[in-house]
Amino acid sequence: MRLPQIRITTGNLLFLVFVAAVNLGLARHFYPRLAQGDSFDPDWSNTLELLVGLSPLINLAVIGILWFLAGAFRDRLSRRPIDQRKSFRGFTYFCVHFGVLGCLISYLMPRIFEDYLDYLQPVSRFTDETLARFAETKTHPDLSLFLDCFLLGVFLSGPPILAGWVGGMIARRCSSILPRRRFQILTVLITLGFAATAGAVAVTPQPFWERSIPVDLEFEVVDQESGEPIVGSFLRITEVFYDHDCARALTGPDGRARLTAKLVTTGERNAFRVMGSVDPWGQWLEVFAPGYQTRRTSLIEVLGPTLDLEHPRPGRITLARKTTADEPFREFAGTYGKFIIEPDGRFSFARFPICGNGRSCLEFGYLSKVGDEIVVHAIRHPGKEPGYIVASNYRFIAWGERLYFCPTEDASVQSLCRAGLRLGSTDYLEFWANPRESDTTKPRTGLPKFPWQIWAKFAFDEVTLRSGDNCLKMALGQIFKYAGHQSQLFLGNVRSESDPLERDLPIGVAIP
Repeated sequence: MRLPQIRITTGNLLFLVFVAAVNLGLARHFYPRLAQGDSFDPDWSNTLELLVGLSPLINLAVIGILWFLAGAFRDRLSRRPIDQRKSFRGFTYFCVHFGVLGCLISYLMPRIFEDYLDYLQPVSRFTDETLARFAETKTHPDLSLFLDCFLLGVFLSGPPILAGWVGGMIARRCSSILPRRRFQILTVLITLGFAATAGAVAVTPQPFWERSIPVDLEFEVVDQESGEPIVGSFLRITEVFYDHDCARALTGPDGRARLTAKLVTTGERNAFRVMGSVDPWGQWLEVFAPGYQTRRTSLIEVLGPTLDLEHPRPGRITLARKTTADEPFREFAGTYGKFIIEPDGRFSFARFPICGNGRSCLEFGYLSKVGDEIVVHAIRHPGKEPGYIVASNYRFIAWGERLYFCPTEDASVQSLCRAGLRLGSTDYLEFWANPRESDTTKPRTGLPKFPWQIWAKFAFDEVTLRSGDNCLKMALGQIFKYAGHQSQLFLGNVRSESDPLERDLPIGVAIP
């Protein structure tokens, strides 16, 4: 195929200048957003990278369409028959179809493009390193950004342009050997082939995982004793670990409320239907009604572990008459390291980055008092093992004006007791006992207020060899360390005085 013969006229030059000005204007608009990242990292939730990558193909398609319209308008004015079989028009035809199909695939099948562009990252890094090696300095950010955009354009627009060029060559050959009617029928069939491919892409289900998809939920609030609906109840759904806008609604005369919450959703979807399930874990549901106890519960306890995305089941909430206080942990509420404890006994625990090995470092649930101890009731996430924080009970320990949320295990109790007696360092005290952040400026006076049984066990463990690290072991260790050091010095002096030739021998080397 020969390249199309283009006549350089004033109109063509003005048209090229217009296209260049439009591209420069778009580049000036998108440059600040592209320059925010230090390296190329495509994010298909934002179509900016896709637009940059397809800009060469879009330019060629737009130029070809305008060229075709201008030629058709000129032929009509000159009353000549319109020749639709020119090579550049065939190239434009295929570029437009490949561009539309590529945009559709990128929108409905983003993982295909993500896997395809995984090869671009090492190429971009290799290009930067090569230029830096030749220039003997670090590549300028603007030059690196230009190279990334150029590679992105080659990766995305290069294959469709090559396919369009081959298609244009075949179209030129067919136009020369086929009658006009058959050539038009062939063009329609090729268009139908592209349409069939687009239809197959549109109906093919693709797996997805979304953090925030709006889901319509329905709840019914009734009296615990009579079962009558409660009018005017206020419902609110809040996320445990993320500060997002909460969904809220009021119940009507039938005691029902409908609200839209953004929940984690997994499943499959295509261009016409979304099929999946909703995971309500990590959400609090709060219900307030005059004359009733405020109920704060997890959404998973009301709706179940999973919900159908298209037809979620309604939830039923019962409220009891207000007879007791709703905030049994008011004096202990606050932030204790990774713990956040609410006045009503709810808690959340978050440690980032997220743990591996199938265990969750995001936990939430309720606290309950059993004597002097606090029992952690974590709400288990379906399919995940509970974290290590639910394996031990806790205590609220006051030390002066500070409050600690301390595990009942021996290592944590020993660390806090030794810090109170000034027998150990307080540098790692926050690791063993969780202090309340609002008490960091308050003084620590006296001793930690443990029960006398714990102090007795601590004293017994400190003077025996049962504990892993206690005062007796440390004292014996210091004595043995000092004795060993003195014996080494003594042996060294004796050998140096007995034979001057042995002065340079290290201690412990046998002399024949």
